[in-house]
Amino acid sequence: MAPAGSGKTLAALLAAIDRCLSLPGDATRGPRVVYLSPLKALVYDVGRNLRAPLAGVRRAAEGLGQSLRAGRLDIRTGDTPRARQRQACEPGEILVTTPESLFLLLGSRAAENLRWVSTLIVDEVHALAAHQAGCALGAHPGAAERDHPPRPPRIGLSATMRPLEEAAR
Repeated sequence: MAPAGSGKTLAALLAAIDRCLSLPGDATRGPRVVYLSPLKALVYDVGRNLRAPLAGVRRAAEGLGQSLRAGRLDIRTGDTPRARQRQACEPGEILVTTPESLFLLLGSRAAENLRWVSTLIVDEVHALAAHQAGCALGAHPGAAERDHPPRPPRIGLSATMRPLEEAAR
């Protein structure tokens, strides 16, 4: 928890990208990082705002002679039908989406692409804590958690969540 505009989202995403650099499986297909926002507008903002830092991380990794597994970014909402078709066959390493779109993805053939998820970031966790989408996420934790225990870390972000213990539950 930190104030709005303090860099919570970027810090969580950069930490998740850094973690991806140390994971085995160069040839794996599918997202390593899933970022969820209950707000479709925030999904698009995060996607747009992440492109420049991601390019910088990619350049830094190349300068160190490392390949960056978290190099491609996908945005998935109800407004992205062509992107969803491409993502089913050629998924990126970072998926930025809404809980509703993730729930639909988990029920599709493309759910197999989620088996390599290593970090789940839930932004505006206070909005999901008492929301139907938050309950759905708890009931359907994702292919990565069913197929490859232990569960990937979940990072909850909020500027207003009180008490923090409630968000953790």
